[in-house]
Amino acid sequence: MKRPAIEVLPLTPERWNDAEALFGPRGACGGCWCMFWRLSRGEFTKGKGEGNRRAFRALVRGGAEPGFTEAARHSATRPIMRRRLRAPR
Repeated sequence: MKRPAIEVLPLTPERWNDAEALFGPRGACGGCWCMFWRLSRGEFTKGKGEGNRRAFRALVRGGAEPGFTEAARHSATRPIMRRRLRAPR
């Protein structure tokens, strides 16, 4: 069986929809949106969910490229798998 091609891309404002699809409606892990590592416990808890999503999106819009997404595709336009590779502090 042939393995699908893997494409690793920086998370940029143009790829925000990919991040939302990857994280799902709960923000990956209970509203985290990769903000656990960036905030104090109180700030993280207060922003859990929508607040953390907005904060993470602001990082992306600011040009931080805060991580990478990996997409295995069996065609140029149809992803079959995505996962988070890293989220630097």
